[in-house]
Amino acid sequence: MLIAVVVSGCITPATTPPPAAVPGMVPPPAASGEYYREVPGPILPGDCSEFTVVPQETAAAVGTEVILVASVRGQDQYMLTNQRVEWTIMPGGVGAFVDFNRATLIDYLVGDFTRPRKVNEHFVITSTTRQYLRLTRGTVDPNDDVIIRPGQAWVSLTSPIEGTSVVQVYVPCVHSWNRRVQTATIHWVDAQWTLPPPAIVPAGSRHKLVTTVTRQRDRSPCSGWKVRYEITGGVTAAFAPEGSTSVEIPVDSSGQAAAEIYQTQPLGGSTQVSVQIIRPGDAPGAAGKQLIVATGQTLVTWSAAQLAVRVNAPQTVAVGGSTTVRIEVNNPGDLPAENVMVTATLPAGFTQRSTTPVASVSGNTLTWNIGRLNAHEMRTLDVVIEASQGATGSLCAEAQGAGGLRAQHCATISAGAAAPATTSTAGVVELRVQGPDRATVGQEVTFVISITNRSTSPLGNLLVKDTFDRGFQHAVGQGAVERDLPGTLQPGETKTIGVVFKIVQPGRWCHTVQVSGPTGVLASQSACLEAQPGTSGSGSGLPSAPPSGAAQPGTSSTTSPGTIPSPPLSTTPSTGSQPPLSGQNLTGTPSPATQQPTLPGASPGVGVSPPSAATPSQPAPSTPSPTLQSVDFKITGPASVKLGESAVFTCEITVTGPSALANLRLRCSFDEAWEPLRASAGYQLEGDVITWTLNTLAPNQPVRRQVELRALKTSDQACCRGELVSPDGSSNVQRACVRIEPAAPTPTVRGRPPIAETPPSISDVPSTQAPPAESSASGESAGTCPLNVSIIDRYEPIAIGKSKVVEFVLTNSGRSPVSDIRLAVTIPDRFAWNPDMTSGPDRFESPSPGLVVFVTREPLPAGQSLHLRLGLTAKKSGTGQINAQVTCQGSVKPLTVTRETTVVNR
Repeated sequence: MLIAVVVSGCITPATTPPPAAVPGMVPPPAASGEYYREVPGPILPGDCSEFTVVPQETAAAVGTEVILVASVRGQDQYMLTNQRVEWTIMPGGVGAFVDFNRATLIDYLVGDFTRPRKVNEHFVITSTTRQYLRLTRGTVDPNDDVIIRPGQAWVSLTSPIEGTSVVQVYVPCVHSWNRRVQTATIHWVDAQWTLPPPAIVPAGSRHKLVTTVTRQRDRSPCSGWKVRYEITGGVTAAFAPEGSTSVEIPVDSSGQAAAEIYQTQPLGGSTQVSVQIIRPGDAPGAAGKQLIVATGQTLVTWSAAQLAVRVNAPQTVAVGGSTTVRIEVNNPGDLPAENVMVTATLPAGFTQRSTTPVASVSGNTLTWNIGRLNAHEMRTLDVVIEASQGATGSLCAEAQGAGGLRAQHCATISAGAAAPATTSTAGVVELRVQGPDRATVGQEVTFVISITNRSTSPLGNLLVKDTFDRGFQHAVGQGAVERDLPGTLQPGETKTIGVVFKIVQPGRWCHTVQVSGPTGVLASQSACLEAQPGTSGSGSGLPSAPPSGAAQPGTSSTTSPGTIPSPPLSTTPSTGSQPPLSGQNLTGTPSPATQQPTLPGASPGVGVSPPSAATPSQPAPSTPSPTLQSVDFKITGPASVKLGESAVFTCEITVTGPSALANLRLRCSFDEAWEPLRASAGYQLEGDVITWTLNTLAPNQPVRRQVELRALKTSDQACCRGELVSPDGSSNVQRACVRIEPAAPTPTVRGRPPIAETPPSISDVPSTQAPPAESSASGESAGTCPLNVSIIDRYEPIAIGKSKVVEFVLTNSGRSPVSDIRLAVTIPDRFAWNPDMTSGPDRFESPSPGLVVFVTREPLPAGQSLHLRLGLTAKKSGTGQINAQVTCQGSVKPLTVTRETTVVNR
């Protein structure tokens, strides 16, 4: 059968083919009958634009596998899947292909018929993948894994002998001839090496770094090779003998290259050292080219004792009133500090009434002889002071130790006119402390603390701390107890909590309640009572009739270790004349309107527990559970860090009783000045709270969990809190606070940086985020704000019904302050705005659905960063885009940055 096909149109006659190119000859210029002609046509968004291959040049030991990755992009710069990629090892080289990305059934169903295959050992055909892949290399170390993303193709190759592999990579879909072929070069070397391990040495001493480089085949030394050591950061140090920060050492006849590092001044800390192994150009097969074979890092930690001291005092106290000042002295170093002595000087107008432990007193100077302070150990010194007259001064504490160790810290305290015993107003917060003014020894008394927001903006992250004299006894705290005030305190809203003490000594005893927030202490108030010797009834330990405002016997609320017992939270705005709360308000089952809210991001039953129900016939316990009474729990951290640096906080749990404990939970939370980087393995992330489940704790075997946090903004007191929760619901709360100091020069804080290495006991937080955690833009063009703007989203993707916080970091990259900053955020319809999880330094509002606007009044200094948090709750699945526009004084057009976010149905 003859089939004829008729095509209408003109037929172009065949032209003479171009002559073959002759090496060394220049082709003739194109004439009117040129051999090659551009064919015009539309470029579709899916057309290939370019591709890249990594690594383009590398060195590897013979016998190992090197993975090459090709990324194919379209005209719109998005990655393209199902694109053919051909790999060829050029003749004359060494090596052979081992593995490659294979096709799946889904690839054929969507029309990818490339059929990836290894044609022979030197030619492989692949197709860019449609899915995320993780190449594990078969080891337990996650740091050597390779992530393959959609739009990428990969191959692996190896060589058993020394030489060079030149791999030609060809992508047919790239139209430009000068872009569709690229090469990758692998230099195979017969060598193996051992880098210097991290070391801990005494400060001021010398340490030898030794790198071993030998051949694999016979373990002979790679004589003539070089090892370059370079100090890249940390505590100042130098290399002998010249005192330089870098040195190149040849490999000797034993296969070693040793460099001696020392400190110019004996200081505690760590020094980072970069190590490079270099094959010289005159080595066999090097062709005169010097080659960096391997690069690594090591760390030298200089152990030294250190001293840090901090004074915690309320800002104000009434004339004639008293308060407790706590002095914390600790050794953040790695060696014990000897002959430690602490001296505190009281300002004029203040006198001390008592000290714990007892101090030597000389006028207004108090002295404690502590002696030896072990590494990472902290001691607390409490001083009860009384204001005898109106004055303002600084209470300073100084710690000194052997070897010239010295630290000092001061706190300003003011004594003003005597205020009513039940009210203290410090700007935006009004604080009321209601309780009895008389009691007897053995009696339990309750003080009710009312906190009212008198500002026009919501207040969050409030901490309530109660410091008390030795005449009071708390069920779980000695000298002081504290707790977080849950939720956000709206303008005009009042929340109440209670604290229960037992009177243990006759005399006049006082306690000071302090409310602090992210900006510092907001309000402070002291309350006192006269304790009389108990009668026979009270001496037996039974409380007498409660005074006005105290809880009835048998109805005190359950207290959790380390926290202030809490009544149901009132959400009714205060009228300014709120009557004293009776004891009945502190107990019983809360009504639905007064249930304590669960902390954002926390699971039900986790966070700040509501008070337990108790009835007169079945009193609630006022002591911690037996489970936690046999546990020694503490949290430690450094005394101070610089802005942008990280700090490691360690929670240590030790069972002191004879029996093992099981199913304890450790929860770690932190102030907004911190950003989590890493945590010990086995953690779970509940909102911003890091949680571990401790299945079994054996007696007298300490268990440690660590979290590494990075400082996002300066703060006098940025805290990390650890809460140990037993199966019966009781808890023990400890915290460690750090001073975050400005950096010199101040670094640009832009979300989470890449982490090269991970300590064995700490893993990244969060650990499964495949997409990047940050989108950013810079105001570099005329008419825009001189700001660097970053959007940080740590919880991507997120499930329907879950809530998260998206952080916006605005950094002033100019040379002068920036005023009137306004951030307008458009929320995708996949989310609902969560105002309770939203925070900023000044005002924020939602003028229309899907739009949240932050406005700042204070100028942002040059080099400083502003952190704004937007709370979102996922409501339907799909992908949307967060759009942020920033304007400031003098800007003509907004600075825009966007970030995609995804909601999944799981």
